[in-house]
Amino acid sequence: QKTTDHRGLPCFPGIVCTLLKDQEFREFLSSRVDEETLTEGLIFEVPPPLVEECLAELDFREKGGYARDIIEVVEDKSGKVVQ
Repeated sequence: QKTTDHRGLPCFPGIVCTLLKDQEFREFLSSRVDEETLTEGLIFEVPPPLVEECLAELDFREKGGYARDIIEVVEDKSGKVVQ
């Protein structure tokens, strides 16, 4: 996807990554994919007193559209599951 929210210019929008749920991915491919998908990245822990402020900043920054989902994330080294 391309967007001008805090990146790029109207004549040259910045490129952003879109994460899809497994079902959305299957629908996108118009086929049946039985494999579980995987996304790798970093986990950032926000101190509880700053959560609302951080979310407000993200809501403003991503005003062109985004969805907030609560997901389970598995830490590589410990195997700990966090939300």
